[in-house]
Amino acid sequence: GRAIVHRDFAKKNNLNIGSTIILKQGFNVKVRVVGIFAGKLQTKGALPSDASENRIFTDLSSALSLAGSSKRGVLRCVVERSDLLANAIRQAKTIAGKWADVEQNASQLSDVISSVNSVQQLVRMIFVALSFVGILVLGLVLVFWVRGRMHEIGVLMSIGLSRAIIVSQLLVEITILNIVSFVISLGFGAAFSGVIGSAILHSADSSFIADGMPVLPLLQTLAAFVIGLLISIVALIVAVLPILIKKPRQILSAMS
Repeated sequence: GRAIVHRDFAKKNNLNIGSTIILKQGFNVKVRVVGIFAGKLQTKGALPSDASENRIFTDLSSALSLAGSSKRGVLRCVVERSDLLANAIRQAKTIAGKWADVEQNASQLSDVISSVNSVQQLVRMIFVALSFVGILVLGLVLVFWVRGRMHEIGVLMSIGLSRAIIVSQLLVEITILNIVSFVISLGFGAAFSGVIGSAILHSADSSFIADGMPVLPLLQTLAAFVIGLLISIVALIVAVLPILIKKPRQILSAMS
């Protein structure tokens, strides 16, 4: 079986990730420590077993073996997002049929769910606002960058190069810059995110030490790169469009 124990309990009993302990409660069950947590419960019990330091969380099979029963009287499930709860309840009732009762305790967590939804909405609004700000800032920067190359663009158009080829060349340059900056940002993120995250969790005294450090999924990493690239492309189009609608003679005469 598997279990997670409190940090103080592990320190006092010289336990680390991978250590094994034997739990006794009528039956003996050998479990392996797969995680170490920290923090204290807001409500304190009268018995020593109610203390946060003495709590041990195990997997379901180990808990059933410890109780000497293989029957599941209560099964608790969680959903990844609050908006999936209603559909999950309907599916659970369909699966349970007449053999089990399905209840949801979302009312007990309504304040928490409401707060989480508010934070998610705020994060989305901030993300949209930052995207627009990024487009504006990049647009201003690229306007000066493109204006510095007006003579080059005018000459290329005068010798017969199409606007599509010129724009594609600028897009290739922007893509290369995005790749370089993305790689640099990944390096700085890997270097500083762990330090900042540990400092935040340590100040909150609610850190959770698990087997392995969580990393950003590959799809989310690629999505971040694609979003940044799209913002750069939009900003480039906004910057170069006023020049491309002009004729080569107008561009060169404006330079002179």
